[in-house]
Amino acid sequence: MRQFKWIDWNLQKIDAHGLSAAEVESAFDRVLSLHERKDGSFQMFATPPSGRRIWAIWRYDRGGR
Repeated sequence: MRQFKWIDWNLQKIDAHGLSAAEVESAFDRVLSLHERKDGSFQMFATPPSGRRIWAIWRYDRGGR
């Protein structure tokens, strides 16, 4: 089961693009492309239920917190 860990900076960034955390989280169910970047993060092109296509940069929380 996915668990998202949001920080204020991320929430402000997605809000500036007219998105909500729920929309971004739901986009993980409709991934169009996914690439691992050199820094260990991931770049994802996906579609939330609204039909918008979005880019999201994310990383796994390996700390398990």
